[in-house]
Amino acid sequence: MLTALAVVLALTAGVFTVLYLGERAERDGVAATRADRERVLADVREQQEGLDAALATNKSREATLISENDLLATCVEAARTYFDLPPGRSDASSQVFAVMYDVCPQL
Repeated sequence: MLTALAVVLALTAGVFTVLYLGERAERDGVAATRADRERVLADVREQQEGLDAALATNKSREATLISENDLLATCVEAARTYFDLPPGRSDASSQVFAVMYDVCPQL
């Protein structure tokens, strides 16, 4: 009877050992997968920071170009208006010339 009990206990210990080693291997696999994913996430965050910096630079450049475009459009429109006016000095030509004088040198 004691032999049977010892065999049952030994089998139980063996089963628990196999289950423990299986869980340990699975836990190690999950930990390795998690570490890989965290590494990938860190790489993605680095890329995102670089892209955010590039976006900020591009937005700043866009704002500068829009501002320059507005000035250029104002200057061109004033020049066209000035050259479309009849020759001679008038209030309209003085006003348009003042716009050209103020805006065009900023370019």
